[in-house]
Amino acid sequence: MDSDPKQGIVRGFFDAVVLPNDEVAVAYLKDVANSTKHEERDLRMVVSKGGVMQTERLLDAVVCDCCPINLSVDASGAFTVVYRDNNDDIRDMARLISTDNAATFSKSAIVYNDNWKIMGCPHSGAISTQYGKSELFAWFSGSDQEKGIRLTTREGKKFFVLTEASAKNPALTSNGNSAVMLWEQSKGEGTPTQIAYRKIAEGQVSETTWIADATNATNSTGIVLGNQLVVAYEAKQVDGKNSLKFSYVSL
Repeated sequence: MDSDPKQGIVRGFFDAVVLPNDEVAVAYLKDVANSTKHEERDLRMVVSKGGVMQTERLLDAVVCDCCPINLSVDASGAFTVVYRDNNDDIRDMARLISTDNAATFSKSAIVYNDNWKIMGCPHSGAISTQYGKSELFAWFSGSDQEKGIRLTTREGKKFFVLTEASAKNPALTSNGNSAVMLWEQSKGEGTPTQIAYRKIAEGQVSETTWIADATNATNSTGIVLGNQLVVAYEAKQVDGKNSLKFSYVSL
């Protein structure tokens, strides 16, 4: 995919997606040639044509150096690249949007102004899911304004922020005009983690619901099937060997 012959350079923190024209787009961070800075990387993309990967392209020359990228295609076929930008060590999430199968992109824009200034990479990217004609994004920010996991639309409308310090590992899933965000959190000090969720529909957010049988749980994911939420997660065992479990929730 990347034909650069240089040895020892990092190409990683990538994502890939199938475009509306059935070609494949892959975005990744790549070491900046001859950089004198520690782990300086830029944002690159390769897109296939007729099943053959084409020459890589530079999308953004200055980005956060090791936060994973997220690629998505919405219901109308718009292709979005979400990544953590770096503007004088303010590391907020940015987006690029293409409506012509990655031939051209909009100007980079910050999704939501967290103004998180940190002298190093937080190793934390965004996740996404479709939401009606738009998309939802979730990510962590350590901003002094509002620290925690936030959920916004692609256009930057904030729905909520999970400020509890134990809340982590969010996951998003959707079905048409509604979506669900899952995460794991301790309900009290010293208690095991449990899976919780909120439903987002018609611009409104439900109260937090705890999945009763998903205790001592981590790394959840889910899918909405009709009016049912199916959640898969790892259940922590005393012997250290996690097991895979499922929970079923009526929405």
